[in-house]
Amino acid sequence: MKHPVLILAFNRAAKFEATLISVLSEGKRKIYVSQDGPRKLFPEETLATSRVIQKYLNSEDIYLANYLPSNLGTLHGVQAGISWFFSHEEKGIILEDDLILMQGALYEADYAMSFLDTSTRAASVNLRNIVPIDRILEPRLTFRYSRLSTSHGWGSTRSFWEESIKEIRNKPGVGVLVSFCRFYGLVPGLFWFSNYSLDYKLEKKTPQKANWDIRWSVSHALNGWMSIYLNRNRILYDGFGDDATLTKAIPKKLEKIYDLIDTPPLSHPTNTDIDSRADAFLTGRGYGFTLMKGLRRLLSVRTRFEKLIKLFKNTD
Repeated sequence: MKHPVLILAFNRAAKFEATLISVLSEGKRKIYVSQDGPRKLFPEETLATSRVIQKYLNSEDIYLANYLPSNLGTLHGVQAGISWFFSHEEKGIILEDDLILMQGALYEADYAMSFLDTSTRAASVNLRNIVPIDRILEPRLTFRYSRLSTSHGWGSTRSFWEESIKEIRNKPGVGVLVSFCRFYGLVPGLFWFSNYSLDYKLEKKTPQKANWDIRWSVSHALNGWMSIYLNRNRILYDGFGDDATLTKAIPKKLEKIYDLIDTPPLSHPTNTDIDSRADAFLTGRGYGFTLMKGLRRLLSVRTRFEKLIKLFKNTD
């Protein structure tokens, strides 16, 4: 079965079109687009992307488009777009406008999507793999089971999405902390609880800057859901630069794309056991990324403090 695809768009016309073309190269299927609205100070920032959307609507490459009238941001804008998509479809694959599909991405994703199941609590399929082949227990299988989820190309069902919307309204209290530690383990549970608490506070202060992907991960932990990871990476991430929401700095060294020399036939695990070895790699990478962010903030504060001291000395 060829599953429909939703592309989430905003104001990056060239990147959106590149994402769309990569989807079209995988063969004909229903493509939906949801575009967040412009910010108050930039009323024309979405026009170029809207024109690209209209061009592909006219050619019938895009099946249906949804335009939000105002900017809701990376939490509520994304949630609104995905909820709109699942009001039309039972199952589907979701991409943001900075992701390029590699050859065979949707072929493998369609196969893995058939294993989403409420009885096994496998709630999502992840297309982007950053785990080295030698850290995966059975790398020649099409996918593995995991406790972790990603927002860089994923698929799910209407029922799982609707359930997640209920759970992510939970205030990050003791009950949520206990659920995290029970699901992930003590240290990873504290790590994810810290991320959720910070984002929950950010939503109260600046809702446009809060992150939907953290809430999606939260819903997996609170419900005890697993996710399915493709073992060969099928996504190129292009979310860097001045037009990026978060990762504006372009890394000097791009991440490695881990793959096998050949492409084995479609196959699946014989049970739903978690690949704890691959999860440990992903969790460790998350710690490292968060630690580096914290160090950068400390250095930034120190630099500002030193500049302030120097200013006072110069005024004496």
